[in-house]
Amino acid sequence: MTKRPSPGTPDRKGAGISSSAAIGPLLPHIRMSMDELPGAMKRIGKYLLENPDTAVRLSMSELSRNTRSGEATIVRFCRALGFAGLRELKLHLAGDLARHPRPGADSDGGGVVDAILETHLRALRDTRSLIEPETLHAVAARLVAARRIDIFGAGVSGLVAELLAYHLLLSGLTAQALTDPTYMLEIAHGLDRDSVAVAVSGSGVSPDTLDMLKRAKDAGAFTVAITNRAGTPLTALADRVLSAVTQESPLTGGAFAIATGHLLLIDALVAEIGRLRSPPASAGPARGRAPRSGRGAGAPGRPRRSGR
Repeated sequence: MTKRPSPGTPDRKGAGISSSAAIGPLLPHIRMSMDELPGAMKRIGKYLLENPDTAVRLSMSELSRNTRSGEATIVRFCRALGFAGLRELKLHLAGDLARHPRPGADSDGGGVVDAILETHLRALRDTRSLIEPETLHAVAARLVAARRIDIFGAGVSGLVAELLAYHLLLSGLTAQALTDPTYMLEIAHGLDRDSVAVAVSGSGVSPDTLDMLKRAKDAGAFTVAITNRAGTPLTALADRVLSAVTQESPLTGGAFAIATGHLLLIDALVAEIGRLRSPPASAGPARGRAPRSGRGAGAPGRPRRSGR
């Protein structure tokens, strides 16, 4: 499995994450990296995701006790995320929490609605922090040029696939959503290098979706993954990855929580497609005084009087 560069390692341009300013919102950064972390570090990441308000006030020894991890492991965790140590990580997390307070689960009445709203807003903000304009443009350009676009997904991801196909059809592209596993595998054989295969999977490990994307890649199709997880078998098969963040509310939970970030990705992708398909602004004819009758080139002249 091809592993994405871990946080804190140099990127393709050789610039590593050396300061918290380069990281952006911390919790989505941790959430996307969870599958790449070893066991002890994963416990620390899970604790921070579930208890950010508590973790920001803990000392090194208290965090070590609560996560059942050694202090050296906590330091390695912080450095893997690009921080010099726990103090810098907590300062960054405290800033995130101050900007976007997390609602409690004990709300009632209108407070419940506000808490659910904040959960969705947080998912949208965190997903926005992960959108790379260059990746968005590259995927949109391949979709515009594709002879055929197949979008695969199962369960709730299948609903997201159908919505994306609907928007692409409205944009004038040839797209179809496939949610039946048997039909997905049969139809994937018709893909070629002029096709695009998009796989939607929150977990990135759905067996049917993985099998489909592998067949599409073997056929030469350009492959795209829309997912909530980094470093999964799905992202290893994809030429491009569009990442979303899921925020499961303690008030609701449920599978539909994964869709919020995906909807933002769909709208952003369709908007980029519209921008690419818009005709370039061309300079119109220079505005000036219209030539007088009979004086301009090609203008009909006045009829001459016959001479005597």
